[in-house]
Amino acid sequence: MSAKKLEQEISYLQHIGVTVSDHQSFTRQVKAYGYDEIVSQYLPHFVVDPRATPLQLKRPTDFNDISDLYWLDQHLKNTTMIGLQLFEQSFKVTLSRKLRELQQDKQQAELLKPSYQMQNGRTIKRGDLKARLRHIKKYYLEPYPGYREKTSGKPSAWVLVKEMSFGIATNAFFLLEQPVKKEILQVVFQRPCSLISFEQTTADLRVFRGRAAHNYRLIGLRLRHHSIYPLVLAELSLLTNQDPFIRVSQQLQKVCEHYLISHPEERTFITNNVVGRK
Repeated sequence: MSAKKLEQEISYLQHIGVTVSDHQSFTRQVKAYGYDEIVSQYLPHFVVDPRATPLQLKRPTDFNDISDLYWLDQHLKNTTMIGLQLFEQSFKVTLSRKLRELQQDKQQAELLKPSYQMQNGRTIKRGDLKARLRHIKKYYLEPYPGYREKTSGKPSAWVLVKEMSFGIATNAFFLLEQPVKKEILQVVFQRPCSLISFEQTTADLRVFRGRAAHNYRLIGLRLRHHSIYPLVLAELSLLTNQDPFIRVSQQLQKVCEHYLISHPEERTFITNNVVGRK
């Protein structure tokens, strides 16, 4: 990025009233992570109406205030993603165990239904899933050295499910027979969970994971009229395995309290959009 472009961006921020007290920090962060990633995504939080012209700041704002919010969101995303990975692992283990049981049942000729119609209108097809499974069987990674020789090149249900993305794993789940799906949900969740509820949960988690993977802003985002961090946290709290919920909730609280030391004026925003009201 040219020095001229950096000066233009600093000039624009100063024009709308944002101070840039540390030009060196601004230059380093914008060069490393991008102006749009930091300013374009997080500046709207500091203005009265992001659609208005000219922009009006809610209060005196420095670039460091904007970048602090950016870094807060990075820490929150990473913490939450770890919890979602732990949930995914628990779900996949339960799914692979059930698939292994079904495979051992000689009377079970076909484990999967031809298709499943979701509430949002999307149709999951057995043929699509099987095409993905054929690819996994051919290109799967060894979970440990010597696995291929030990299994004669035939991956177990554990490895097949392990190699699936979360989306593919949930597709496999939805194609199972109704009693089997009910058994899996009874293991995964500590209270009764309907298929419709599980569809909604997986849809919410896909939104979070997709936006996090592409580094979009999540703090302040509302999904189904709920702030996304408390929504995901509430969904983790429903699991039988409480470890993801406990780890995420404790770490989110810790990260937010550290942020609020320097930004106490943001406490209401943080309460509403991250930790949720108690």
